[in-house]
Amino acid sequence: MKNKTRNLIPVLVIVLYSILFFAVILSKNRSSLYVDDNILQWGPVINKAFDNIFSGKGIPYWNFYQYKGINIFSSGYYGLLNPFMYVSYAISHYLLNGFLETLIVYEIIMYMLGNLMMYKILRTLNLKRSTIIIAMLTYSTSVIFFLFSFYYFTFNNYFFMPFLMWTFIQTNSKRTRYFIPGIVLAFSLLMGHVQFSCYYVIVYCIFQVVASVQKKKLKELVPLMTNLMIFIGLSSGIIIGSMKVSGDRSLILSGNEGFFALNVAISNIFKPICIVLFNNKTISYGNYMNYIGLGFFAWFCLLYAASAIKTLYTKTECGIQLAVSKLTSHGKISNKSRLLLYGILYFAAVRAAVYYLFEQYHYSPIADAVIVILIAISVVCLLVHDQKTNTHYMTSHKLRAGCVLFLILLFLVLKLDFVLYLAAIVCYIHFFIKGKGQNKYNESEKLMHCFLFAAVFIVIMAEGSGHGIADILGHLPFIREFRFLYKCSFIYVPLIIVTGAYKLDSVKKYYKPVIIASLVSVIFSFVAILYFMLSGAHNFINNKHFDYWDYKNIKPEVEILLDKNHIDNNYRFLTIGKIYRDNGTYYTNPNEYSSKICFYGFTKNISTEYGLFSLNGYDNIFSKKGFDQSNAIMSSITDEGMMCNMVASPLSYLQYMKDPEWINKFEDQMISNGVKYVLVDKNSPKAIEAFTQVIEKCPKLTISSVHDWTHGMKLMEIDGVSPICSYGDNIEIPIKADLDTLNFDTDFAKDTEIVVSMTYVDNYKLTLYQDGRSVGDAKLSETSDGYISAVIPKGNYTVQLSYENKEMDITVLIAIFTTIITSAATIYLFLDKSHKTIST
Repeated sequence: MKNKTRNLIPVLVIVLYSILFFAVILSKNRSSLYVDDNILQWGPVINKAFDNIFSGKGIPYWNFYQYKGINIFSSGYYGLLNPFMYVSYAISHYLLNGFLETLIVYEIIMYMLGNLMMYKILRTLNLKRSTIIIAMLTYSTSVIFFLFSFYYFTFNNYFFMPFLMWTFIQTNSKRTRYFIPGIVLAFSLLMGHVQFSCYYVIVYCIFQVVASVQKKKLKELVPLMTNLMIFIGLSSGIIIGSMKVSGDRSLILSGNEGFFALNVAISNIFKPICIVLFNNKTISYGNYMNYIGLGFFAWFCLLYAASAIKTLYTKTECGIQLAVSKLTSHGKISNKSRLLLYGILYFAAVRAAVYYLFEQYHYSPIADAVIVILIAISVVCLLVHDQKTNTHYMTSHKLRAGCVLFLILLFLVLKLDFVLYLAAIVCYIHFFIKGKGQNKYNESEKLMHCFLFAAVFIVIMAEGSGHGIADILGHLPFIREFRFLYKCSFIYVPLIIVTGAYKLDSVKKYYKPVIIASLVSVIFSFVAILYFMLSGAHNFINNKHFDYWDYKNIKPEVEILLDKNHIDNNYRFLTIGKIYRDNGTYYTNPNEYSSKICFYGFTKNISTEYGLFSLNGYDNIFSKKGFDQSNAIMSSITDEGMMCNMVASPLSYLQYMKDPEWINKFEDQMISNGVKYVLVDKNSPKAIEAFTQVIEKCPKLTISSVHDWTHGMKLMEIDGVSPICSYGDNIEIPIKADLDTLNFDTDFAKDTEIVVSMTYVDNYKLTLYQDGRSVGDAKLSETSDGYISAVIPKGNYTVQLSYENKEMDITVLIAIFTTIITSAATIYLFLDKSHKTIST
């Protein structure tokens, strides 16, 4: 009983610590993390969808409010398959009564579970209590996670990577290694980010390959194969049913930012210090990839390479000494000396080849190769000259050591990290095949090697300037569609923490000073997090340029505006961006816009929050077909004048308004899309002028009124457009909308064709009701413009347009099954008493 109580105390402490940590971060504003993408993209849809689910309406697969109907499952970001999101919503709405937003509760849960899993790993490794505490503090104050907290799925990594590592530890050398990791990897897809799941699979593959090398048995690759098969089997239904894009994704809308977008550099470790010391007002994306405590902790990982570096140093120093001796005595160069010189030329050639293949657009490979050769020749010449003059200063032991270390660091600085990684793998395999590593390393050390190889791989992919790994992956099918390479940087943090903690635990002579230094680093990390989260220095969080903190007051104000202006919710909104004096894009000066223009202009997914129809929305889930139906109104996210994702560009209007064909296309699309309400930034008179001139050229359209909307915006009301649901000569049929259903009443004297301004898809269903009972379905068809039409029989009916997809029903069942077996496997591993700790 005492042991159980003793084991429970750390768990309670971690839970309390996690809650208090977030309480401090949220002390200035409890909604401070509900900013940017969390509120503009994910939050509105998640809240509406889970409102439906918890009110008994079922899981909504479709969102009629956004654009012209979008598949909520398309990107997976909305968490409809994520069991933790259900728990977060329930806590937010029922336990806390809306005090904290669902996504903030979700981040707290992920943070808490991540800390618990990290503690479980460190306890399993049987480390000292002080080592565990400092490692836990270092992990819990990793700046990178909090700086990106405006992406809620950032914290997926905080929990899942330690969970995957613990699973590998618990199943290693057991029969469960053949299937449990595959189940866990499949579960990661339910958490809503397929890109991260891909990285997890890569990490697991490295774990298993290194483990098979350590055991010198090819059959140890069998668990890798079986787990990949299980992952593919369980996840294929999820990917096909929920991750595929609605329709065929438009290349215009993909952003084309590439696999290398927003890469980072290891030197950024020093940037938080500069920001705090010099009180920079904002943090750019380039500064986000910062780690302070982690950066200090990572130095312990270098101790794993101590013996290899020592051997390399000895052989290199010997080679240099032999080469110098032979050259000064005019003797014949020995094979070892020649090998050294050839090695220098080889590295130079490899460097040129690597850069020519992978980085020809970023660096000058020939110039860099020449630099390597010249430095090497210069060092040798100086040593020869010094030997001939008998000064022997340049050939002293300390200087030779310095030269060796300089050359090693030179290869690293000159971005040969990918080549060195491959060389390390080859040496490691050779070492174990020769039988030298079987008795030299215990089980814990071998596990650390698995983690370390994975960590180095991800570090090189995320921060290595060679980009060899990333570029190879960037040419693979499916993976090449990933955006933002920096997202893999979250993966290596727990890997470095665990491997560093294990090596720190083995330090004897300087253990206490190192612990104190680590503690100082943790304190600095904690201060930096508080600075970034509370000072307003972050791009979004508590930043005075944005009014996210005022969202609770904005929502009722918008509802009053909608009522005051008698908004007819059978039409769509459109937002017009701003033209800058220099015609620059939104991203050149983001502070020109407050978040209010997103809220009041219903950009991105905000329209869903109010139950309004809008052409604005998040670009990643628009279909090519739907975009073609509005490409004269909307513009791609790469065009100038863009304020936000999928907002109309006034520069496009200025560019094309002299083209009669484009004017006709614009008019037709305004009418068919039901764009009656246009919100324009009144501080951009050119934008207002451009749109007004275009409308004046359209004979069927007129601007009936212009109102001051609020906060620097004007509302233009357009006459002549078709309602979303109509019949005959654009006669309006009033509709009542829910997230995934459109309802309207009909009382036609004869069979009548209706048109619904939603992009046609095969899974739509139109059901007729009388007296609350279904009396059959109406056949749907597609208009020549790609919209929905149907013939409604005469009589009095309540008609419901809904979206049904049997594939997604199967996907939900697979997700439930995956959740159940993952839970069962986790419980089994927790209860497994075969080894609670690994002997060191």
